[in-house]
Amino acid sequence: MTGNSHSEVRAQLEQSGSLHWYHWLVVGLSLVITLTAWHFTVTEHQQRVDELFERQTSQLVERVEERMEKYEEALWAGVSHLSVLEAETGQRTWPRFAGTLRIEERYPGINGIGIIEEVERKKLEGFLQRQRSIRSDFKPYPDHSEPVLYPIVSIEPLEANLKALGLDMAHEKNRHTAALRAKSTNSVQITGPIVLVQDSSQTPGFLFFAPLKSEGEPFRFVYAPFVMKKLLEGTLRREARQVAVKITDQGEILYNEFDPSGEGTKLQRTVKLPLYGRVWEFELRAEPSFLKSTATSQPKTILYGGLLIDALLILLFLSISRANKRALTYADSMNEQLLEKNESLARINDELTHFTWAASHDLKEPIRTTKTCLQLLSLSPEFEQDEDNATLLFECRQSMERMDRLLSGLGELLLVQKNSDLKQSVLVTEALDEALKNMAPTIEESKIKILKPDNSLQVLAGKAQLSRVLQNLILNAIKYRHPQRPPEVQISVFQEEDEVRIEVADNGEGIPEDFQERIFQPFKRLKTRSEVPGTGLGLTLCSKVVESYGGRISVRSVHGEGSVFSFTLPAAPEGQGSGKASGLD
Repeated sequence: MTGNSHSEVRAQLEQSGSLHWYHWLVVGLSLVITLTAWHFTVTEHQQRVDELFERQTSQLVERVEERMEKYEEALWAGVSHLSVLEAETGQRTWPRFAGTLRIEERYPGINGIGIIEEVERKKLEGFLQRQRSIRSDFKPYPDHSEPVLYPIVSIEPLEANLKALGLDMAHEKNRHTAALRAKSTNSVQITGPIVLVQDSSQTPGFLFFAPLKSEGEPFRFVYAPFVMKKLLEGTLRREARQVAVKITDQGEILYNEFDPSGEGTKLQRTVKLPLYGRVWEFELRAEPSFLKSTATSQPKTILYGGLLIDALLILLFLSISRANKRALTYADSMNEQLLEKNESLARINDELTHFTWAASHDLKEPIRTTKTCLQLLSLSPEFEQDEDNATLLFECRQSMERMDRLLSGLGELLLVQKNSDLKQSVLVTEALDEALKNMAPTIEESKIKILKPDNSLQVLAGKAQLSRVLQNLILNAIKYRHPQRPPEVQISVFQEEDEVRIEVADNGEGIPEDFQERIFQPFKRLKTRSEVPGTGLGLTLCSKVVESYGGRISVRSVHGEGSVFSFTLPAAPEGQGSGKASGLD
């Protein structure tokens, strides 16, 4: 590391030892995220609560509406029963009919079901005679001045509704209005709020009218009285609800279960329900139990958790700052020792490289001398006549040749790093021509077909080094050619952005898949020296040369079909185009 770069690194470390704007930005962003998540959770939870409240209140109103429709069915059943009978017969058979309805079981909330008959005042005497033939003490009440009476002539169950028997609907405005509206519209109608005479608690209620007009018979109504409290208890069980309800009709309270203390009023809703000529207004409020069951600690957990994370971030940044300062102090104390050790290691590495180079160079001289002596000995008549000695001499000479080649390979490997800085613009085709020229005898002997690229791309490398790589790859193809087909090698060149890719493809024996990762390691061979001569350093040399210029080398191979060696080198500024092959035998 140079002095300038060391000073820059030190300045960066000193700067990192303090809290900067981006640290506070991280804390600020974390706080914003926390508050956003908290607000989103609160809003989402409130939305879910509102949806649940609306769903529960809608279901409550729907149940009331459905129950009223069911009561309507009971009234129309009574109309059907009376429509096929004379008035007196229908009245006499009414108790049996009401019994078949099982109103207490099938229609909870209803107070009873009965018959009302229209009577003109001038026909009252005949009407009373007919009614007293059924019940001797029957008498319409109370007195009023209306020309038409609407007394209740029958109601079941009688015992619970005895006070209502004979009650005239015309005596009171709400009852009278609803009866006339049912008659004029020929539809089911309900009264405004009233108090039933048979209700000892004197709570609000209403009447339900279904009109009946039969030819030759007096106009009648099938009706049902309701106490609102009893209706709601039968329809909406209080213990099963978390919503309180108040029902009014034109401002008059029909039913009210609101807590006078006002608890549970945070959620409320008003629903208007048109119902048989009237409009019931439902005021609905969430009970404390509803608010308790929907309460959640998630928003607070997110808020407190986020704030805790922000606090931890600040502590972390402070800890990192202090740690950086301590590390810088320690680095200063160690830096001088490391620099001395690096210089010492660099000197040792240079000495080892020089020694290896000198040793490989100096060993060649005794090897050459030994080879010359062995050659002279082989010419001696004594050795020529002795077959064992001749064989021994041949093996010695072969060993010397291998040692010579091995030392040459080691020397070339040492020169790779030394020459990596010597870059120039090199035409790939020129380097290839030089390699082919060096291999001319071998190419001719092997009868291999070489397919050269027809373009001329330039790379930044050493010409001799590139020529050596191509030569080694072609020699490798010759050594491992397939025994059953003529050898062939195709060299292709491709421009890839700021690199040039060179491929050397052969049709040889190929490389087994499990061996392809090791093929560029020193002394790794597919076959023994007795089968294929060589040092085992050829592909290693190729790899070192390519990597020394910043390139990459790889192999693709299918065993039995051939191999493709591909390597990249930096492109020279004028390099361009893509590779195509042309034949050269």
